[in-house]
Amino acid sequence: MDIDFLLGIPTRTTIDGDFNQYLLEWLQGQPVAIKTHMGNRVDVNRNFLWEMAKFNNLPMIMIDTDVFPITPYTEIKKYIKEDFDAGYDVVFAPLLSRIGTLLFTPDNPEDVIKDTPYPVTISSFGFVAFSQKVVKTYPKLTEADIIRVSLDNLGISNDDKQEIMKILKKTYPEQFPSIIYAGIPNSTPVYFSYTSTESEDANFCRRAKYLGYRLAIDPRISVSHRKVMPLTYTVDKVREAYARQKQQTGTDSVKLLEEAKKKRLEELSKA
Repeated sequence: MDIDFLLGIPTRTTIDGDFNQYLLEWLQGQPVAIKTHMGNRVDVNRNFLWEMAKFNNLPMIMIDTDVFPITPYTEIKKYIKEDFDAGYDVVFAPLLSRIGTLLFTPDNPEDVIKDTPYPVTISSFGFVAFSQKVVKTYPKLTEADIIRVSLDNLGISNDDKQEIMKILKKTYPEQFPSIIYAGIPNSTPVYFSYTSTESEDANFCRRAKYLGYRLAIDPRISVSHRKVMPLTYTVDKVREAYARQKQQTGTDSVKLLEEAKKKRLEELSKA
């Protein structure tokens, strides 16, 4: 029997029995391989799940343990296949924070009113589907990649960045210092990691876009985020959140992201 997806579940703690039972009922016996990886770093857990999908040559749906799919699996499977056929490599369900702000940045801010898939620059993972193509071809990270990202986020000039990289190579001729990868075996490929200013999901999205992969939000996929209180996400709620956010700020989410980044850089420069 052909397997539709590897369903990867990264978790820091023991999976709640209700969550496990919910997923089994949601899948309704469909041909999906379920794999969980537990550890105290979610980025490491994601790495091991990625390796499992890559080893088995499968596309992967990755679901965090506080995200409960509402749209039936058979419908989601159909939507994701359509998105992959349309040329998207990574597909997200739209997520909102506890206070109702968007946890993703569309390429075009006005796209959030759509009820059809649209390109996204960055999104929190929560519920995300990776095509077989991206699982197979997305290159592993190196410590040099992580260091470069950190330098980019600090706004250092290209000349200064090159000088810093030369010093690091001279100081550590065999291997860059293990700043981000502490606790990860050297033999373990790394596809997800974070820096001092960027989460592993934002880092993945930024790098994937740079490498030419196409990312999308599919508003047809509805999920529930079980934080302090359940938050149900539908395209109507996303539209309401966007309208409220735009009214409160008088700007769009891309500008908000740039302003937040600028503020963070100012804080770092004063540290």
